[in-house]
Amino acid sequence: MKINIEPQHRLTGHKDCLYSLLADTESPFFFTAGGDGLVARWDISQPADATLAAQVSDNIYSLLHWPVDRALLLGTHTGGLHLIDLVENRELHLYRKNPAPIFAMEWSNAQLFVAHGDGFVSRWSRDGNKSLVLDFHQAAAQAALRCLAVHPSGEMLAVGSSDHSIRLLNRHGKEQLRLLGHINSVFSLLWLAGGKYLLSGSRDAHLAVWETASGKLLDKIPAHLFTINHLLHLPEMGLVASAGRDKTIKLWDDKSLELLKVADYEKFPGKAHSHSVNKLAWHAASRQLLSVGDDRKFIVWQITQQK
Repeated sequence: MKINIEPQHRLTGHKDCLYSLLADTESPFFFTAGGDGLVARWDISQPADATLAAQVSDNIYSLLHWPVDRALLLGTHTGGLHLIDLVENRELHLYRKNPAPIFAMEWSNAQLFVAHGDGFVSRWSRDGNKSLVLDFHQAAAQAALRCLAVHPSGEMLAVGSSDHSIRLLNRHGKEQLRLLGHINSVFSLLWLAGGKYLLSGSRDAHLAVWETASGKLLDKIPAHLFTINHLLHLPEMGLVASAGRDKTIKLWDDKSLELLKVADYEKFPGKAHSHSVNKLAWHAASRQLLSVGDDRKFIVWQITQQK
């Protein structure tokens, strides 16, 4: 199977680096955010035009949908967890447990897991339709937690740290296993094969493959020239996408991890990212990959398969 990737749109509008990107599975909308504190809402069918969905006076590092109604959660540089109503375009709540950055958030059932830049992990539960109550906030590492991924079973989560390690925690935040093999900060985590394997990307520019049950390091692949900022599964295509500080997006077979395609500025001058690629998102209905980066650009890529 031959994979092709082509840039369709290269969009501007933000005034600073972009760190956050979120696709909506139930609508054509997607959201971008970053250093300017703005959340832009785009329509995949008309991506040239964006509207302002929210604004805060802080860098936004993470975005997440509220499970019901039309709302967003924003995680910021100073530890703010902002709940934004998308219908009325107003802030409903601001939660702040500590001033450390919120680098990653993920829902599991009705509970929200948050990775903090001081090494703490927190869990929040929904209290009514549009509020949260804190379940716990405790140390998982002595260095920043840069990424988080909840296991498909919902019974475990992985957190990647600036101390070069990955910790597997239970739902109560207790460490079950520690994975050692990277030689720099772990920036992205991705469960594969229903959670049998864990894929990690690091500032050491390597992809690592781990067996979940044993914590054994199965493979370590030199994947990018610099930091791997994000990993994303494209299950409908049988692909894993990686985004790097080396300005590239790479597509890999999700079973063999064979490198299939590279998208960069050299191949697509004036159309690809000219600086670090920070975050990816997947719009399955249109087979379009979305990316944002330090160049303040938002790019829509079309992916096709040929026999």
